[in-house]
Parts: sequence; C-alpha cells; structure tokens
Amino acid sequence: MSILLFTITPQIVEAETIDTAGDLLNNLNNLPDDVEVIDVCTVNQSVEPAGESLMDAENSEPTSMTSSGSSNKYYYSIGEYCPDYVTYSKYNLLSVVKKGDIIYESEGGFSITGHIAIVEGIFYRFNGTPYIRLIEAIDVGVVRSLLDDTRYNDKGVTVLRVSGATSTIIDAAVSFCVGELGSSYSLDLRKDTSAAEKDWYCSELVWAAYYNQGIDVEVSALGEPGVTPHDILKSDMTYVVTVKAL
Repeated sequence: MSILLFTITPQIVEAETIDTAGDLLNNLNNLPDDVEVIDVCTVNQSVEPAGESLMDAENSEPTSMTSSGSSNKYYYSIGEYCPDYVTYSKYNLLSVVKKGDIIYESEGGFSITGHIAIVEGIFYRFNGTPYIRLIEAIDVGVVRSLLDDTRYNDKGVTVLRVSGATSTIIDAAVSFCVGELGSSYSLDLRKDTSAAEKDWYCSELVWAAYYNQGIDVEVSALGEPGVTPHDILKSDMTYVVTVKAL
C-alpha cells in the first residue's frame, strides 16, 4: 500500500507519496507551520497505467491527482485514476453519454445556481471496464472527475447535448478544457474565452470551450451576471439527452 498525503498552502500542492505509516507520522510532525493537512487516504500500489483509451479519441496526457478540498466525494478530482466502486448498474449512462456532452447538476452551486461540467469521453480501466470522465471547474480548480450512477442521483444530473456540434467542434471544445486542467477556480462572473486564462468558474469554462468553436450556449435573456448553469440549461443551443433506468 502507499499512503497519499494531501497538503494545502496558498496554492494546491501535488500529492506526495509516503511508503510507510512511520514516514507519514514523521512527515506530519515535520510539516512547516503554514501547511495544513486536509486529507489522507490510501490507494492500492498497483494503480492503472497512464494511457487508458478513449472510445473516440487518442490518449490524453496524464494529470497529477490532487485533493478535492471541500468537494470530497470520490467522484471529484480523480486525475486518471478511476475508483473501484464506480457503478453503472442503475442507469444507461454508458450507452447515452458522449464526449462533449454537458452535465448540468441541479444540486451543485449550493443548490442555487447549479453546476456544469463537460464529458471528456468514455475511458477504460486496466481491466477493460468503462467509465465516464468529466472535466470541471470546482473549488480546487479545473480537474478531471467522473460521472456514475451515484453522482447522477446525488447531484440531480441532466445530460445536455450541443445542437449542431460536429465531431471536429466537440474534439476542439474538449481539447480546450483539457488545456485548462490545473487552472484555479474563481467565481468572478466574467466571460473569459482565452486559453491563457488562469482561473475559471464551472459554466464559464464549458461556455468558453464551445464559444471558441463558434457556438454560444448561453441564454443572455435571463439577465443573470456572467454565464450561469441555468443559461446553458435553458439555451436553444442545448437539448436534453434522455437517461433511462436499466
């Protein structure tokens, strides 16, 4: 087993691998005063190799796993590691969700604004089982996460698809989001579109990804500041994909 120690300073620090419990205690005792331990968990040493394959695209670059801060559910901030306990036995998510789909969550944003993520694709674990990987801007920044039955129930998920989005547009939109992995989170209610932007909020990131491909998924008539999850949910440029119980 390896023990992962997650620490936080003014900026997120990548996970440090510690081989033994003794090393863990020594490291905890020797931490600087300005470092706070926010999560400790264990994972199997034989984790999945980088290079899981997308159904419809080439492999992505690996990303370091980071703590998900207050977003501490197993389906947040997974990097390229898929937890063993993901489940797809209740809904036909694996059959209907596609790369480039937008995930709207009514229970995100303190159940007030909702939350938005984009589907990076369907990936496969080392044992051949598939899972749905997302890219989203959450409290710890832009990260890879996953969608499964549990998250679908927990967060009141609606799956949206972008009207008129070709495979080329979808690939480019997802690639834009991949390029923003590691950026920080800021609910500044701006509408940035540059790949050089250093911080994002959830709906701004996904909106910018498609806006840069010539598709505006915002509904400005709602009169809300910035780009909100509701804007994308109510947009004429998105439609609902039906998810059914198995």
